[in-house]
Amino acid sequence: MPGVPIACVRLEIGSLSGVSADSVRFCSRPGHRGHEPGRARLEISEVAARCRCGSCGQEFEPDGPVPLCPCGSPDAAVLSGGDMRILSVEVGTGTRLSPPAHRARRPLALGHCARAAAARAA
Repeated sequence: MPGVPIACVRLEIGSLSGVSADSVRFCSRPGHRGHEPGRARLEISEVAARCRCGSCGQEFEPDGPVPLCPCGSPDAAVLSGGDMRILSVEVGTGTRLSPPAHRARRPLALGHCARAAAARAA
């Protein structure tokens, strides 16, 4: 839909996604790097991280950027809060566009995520 203005973008940002919701808000504020007042509204919902320990099986909310189980094990799978997702984009005509539903993904171990990111960067 070229030429149709975007009215609103809705994002979901997980606490372990590596994306700072405050930074996204700062960079999309009116007047920042050519953004004009009255342009797209940005709505962000922040998702708390939820992990499962690979050693003891306990589910927990990590209290920092590195998920460490209360039992002391660093072997944690991220169950939620590890993604940044575009929930919808509303165009100037009032039409809301949502991305297609994706298959449910199995939790990834944090080590796998780091290896995948390194492989993509190479």
